[in-house]
Order: sequence, then structure tokens, then C-alpha cells
Amino acid sequence: MTTSIAESRQQLSTLIDAAQLAPQIITKRAKPVAVLVSADYFARNGMDKAP
Repeated sequence: MTTSIAESRQQLSTLIDAAQLAPQIITKRAKPVAVLVSADYFARNGMDKAP
């Protein structure tokens, strides 16, 4: 799912629920600027470790 920052602010709870199923792309002026992922996905992919 892709959503704008403005929509993300209004629907944060829904976006967090959706992130449990798949990464959620957040856009600014139609360009991807961030990805919301579940804590499980974050840990499974080694993102919780410092570089």
C-alpha cells in the first residue's frame, strides 16, 4: 500500500495494522520517503542491529 504523509497522519492506526501484513510506503509529493514495517519484519531482516 502507498499513502501520502497527510493520509498517514489521519489513518495511522489503519496503516499500522496494514504494516503487520506488508510494508507500507509513505509518500511526499508522490515520491516515496519512508516505509512502515512491523516490528517482527524489522527484527527478522536484521534492521534492529546497529551498522
